[in-house]
Amino acid sequence: MDVATGDGYLGRPDDAPFDGILVAAAAAEIPDALLYQLRQPAHGHRGGRLVIPIDNVGGASGQRLVLMERTSNDWRRQVLDQV
Repeated sequence: MDVATGDGYLGRPDDAPFDGILVAAAAAEIPDALLYQLRQPAHGHRGGRLVIPIDNVGGASGQRLVLMERTSNDWRRQVLDQV
């Protein structure tokens, strides 16, 4: 395992694609760069998944933990819980 420093919104494009990305710090919105670094589904395997806390999802106050899963031509979004 190696350590990288930099802007977390940019992810690590040189190391992509990823099966999973876990973000610990809340964001105002889901960074597109991270979505595009998720592995696309292939041969019966699911696409990569991103778990990230997001501020004020759907107008709700506070943070919500959001799961994004890459599908063959889009992303599936699921709000998991308040954090």
